[in-house]
Amino acid sequence: MLDGRLPTVLIVDDERDVRDWLRLSLALRGWVASTAATGDEAVASAVAPEPDLVIVDFALPGMNGLECAKALRRQGVGGSIILFSAFIDAKRTAAAERLDVQPISKVDQPALFRTVDALQQQLLEGAAV
Repeated sequence: MLDGRLPTVLIVDDERDVRDWLRLSLALRGWVASTAATGDEAVASAVAPEPDLVIVDFALPGMNGLECAKALRRQGVGGSIILFSAFIDAKRTAAAERLDVQPISKVDQPALFRTVDALQQQLLEGAAV
């Protein structure tokens, strides 16, 4: 539940252009976006306040996106996490789903925005996510 605030998203991608594109795209949809270039940065910045959504690339320097998602879950981040990567295959999909992380291919950008819009609607309605 948002309690009058805008929904927040943490975008984790080592490519500045991707971070900036997602930040702007989501800001235009009503999200307050912050960014991180590495998994370590994401884990450090997701402590307080916890973001409503984390979008993480798989191919990150240091820990990969699944390792980042696992670290976020261990740290108590219970919100939605999307693995948004060009490197989505059956093995990574299964690993993501075990962490309650939704894999979405960067090739399928409409799927990302449908998912983000649905989550935002749930948050605005106060539904449990």
